[in-house]
Amino acid sequence: MMLSGSSIVLFAMLTFSILAAFVKVSISLRSVVVPVWSLLWGVSLLIGLGIGVVESIGLVAILAYFSLTYFTKTGSSTTGASAERYALLLMVVILFSLMLALHWVPGISRQPVFVDVLLGSTSAQPFSLYANFDKAMVGVALVAFYWSGRDEPSDAQTLLRARRPLSWFILLMTIVGINLFGFVLGLELDIKFDERVLMFYWFNLVFTCVAEEAFFRLLIQGQLTKLFEHFGWGASVAVTLTALLFTLAHLGGIEQVEQGIMILLAGFSYALFYQMTKSLPLVILLHFAVNAVHVTCLTYPMVF
Repeated sequence: MMLSGSSIVLFAMLTFSILAAFVKVSISLRSVVVPVWSLLWGVSLLIGLGIGVVESIGLVAILAYFSLTYFTKTGSSTTGASAERYALLLMVVILFSLMLALHWVPGISRQPVFVDVLLGSTSAQPFSLYANFDKAMVGVALVAFYWSGRDEPSDAQTLLRARRPLSWFILLMTIVGINLFGFVLGLELDIKFDERVLMFYWFNLVFTCVAEEAFFRLLIQGQLTKLFEHFGWGASVAVTLTALLFTLAHLGGIEQVEQGIMILLAGFSYALFYQMTKSLPLVILLHFAVNAVHVTCLTYPMVF
């Protein structure tokens, strides 16, 4: 493992910040209510600056991103901003989120966890895992500002409660089904479980799955669903477009047709599951579980 002790502390702070953003815990400091996630996030920024993960230009970009994300969300609901203005600001948030997730923002470095290692015995393609501070910022901001845990309308909450056993059954079958389909397409059975797999679990769940699902569900699918809500086919369009955008976002890692099929299948599965449950935590769990079963039980990286 290549992460230094200070880097581990940095990403542990970010992990706790994301968890606190989900839990929505706050404390009072001299009569001022402060979200716990923001304190942990602030500490992580200071550590990042101290160890060189974040430079001055990167700090400015992160602060600008959080400010923009906050004011876009709160302005749309409390100041009566016009639909056109909100749509424009939302597009800027989407583009800014993509720039961070794709590591296009200068002044923020990626930290290697391990580089060019072979995971298991069936893969001939080396795999590298990076701790991405920039992508983590997307997850923190979107969960903190765009997800409340109470966003679902009452009828959706009732539906989820009524179908909770069905939701968990579908979640389980999707995890098994996607990986079984990969096995049928040509991925080999390759059981592995070591320190590198555990590190994959941590960084994939907290920094990849949270950021990607928050982005695609809250900024893309949720907004598309609202846009087309007055049409009977609106939900289907939202699911389809989101799944296609999810696939396009992963084009950089696609070299085989089978890989594209697997990513498209996963994209549709996540979008459908979210449309049914309206639960961001559950779709994050689904995304992570698919990846975790894959890396633990099958050829990884996904090469056929």
